[in-house]
Amino acid sequence: KAANAAKNLLVAVAEGERDLEASRAALCRSYNFVPTEAFSRINRDNSKGIDIVEVINFIKDNNVTDIADAEVAHVVDYYDTLEKDRNQVLTSDEWNSIVLLCEDNTLRTEVLARTGKEWKDIGRLPANVEDQITDILIKEVQLIRKVEALKNVLLSAEGFNLEVLFKSIDGNGNGEFTMDELSEFLKKNG
Repeated sequence: KAANAAKNLLVAVAEGERDLEASRAALCRSYNFVPTEAFSRINRDNSKGIDIVEVINFIKDNNVTDIADAEVAHVVDYYDTLEKDRNQVLTSDEWNSIVLLCEDNTLRTEVLARTGKEWKDIGRLPANVEDQITDILIKEVQLIRKVEALKNVLLSAEGFNLEVLFKSIDGNGNGEFTMDELSEFLKKNG
């Protein structure tokens, strides 16, 4: 049933984002995590941004071999939002959208204020920071994989119609839905 498939997709997104936020919080609570150092570590060519190859090299440096280059490109494309023309290069702010908290602005501000040393030969970050950044990137890819699979289930579900689905979430029919309406939809489809 399409409503159940939609519920599964929405729950997976919520759970995945909650898990990512917990990983970001753990990274930000590591006092040896300095966002500018992390950016420099991955931006090996010292350009204005981190490209797909640099992210691939970082995860390979951290012994991750089961993520396809196309999956890394998908993550980079998703976060590459600040320029008028997407260029598959992450600016410092775009990179920070991946690794910094979204919900705790106090800690986010605190972390952004941390200063590090200027790196000429970046080397490696402290092991816990490398591991935590790698964990976040792995979770981003895992969430993309799960969402894509569930989206395909939804699109092939018997009776799927996007407009009908939207109306079943939009309880009062005003053309938009609130968190309360979404919660009600999720409860109803159990």
